[in-house]
Amino acid sequence: MSRALILKIVSFILFWAAILHFTNFILGGIITVYGYIIPVYFSLLISMILAYLGYKVKKLNADFF
Repeated sequence: MSRALILKIVSFILFWAAILHFTNFILGGIITVYGYIIPVYFSLLISMILAYLGYKVKKLNADFF
């Protein structure tokens, strides 16, 4: 697999995770991971961080070419 393809896949996964966490914030749902409950506001913070990381990876992919 080429570096460009790997970066596209990573940015896609990060953006979808950000969208899911933001949806969790909007709907007020509860995410439970191995018995730990992720608070709604923490989910908002995670969505912002993941969106930023997805943007940086996408920009890194654009700088690759």
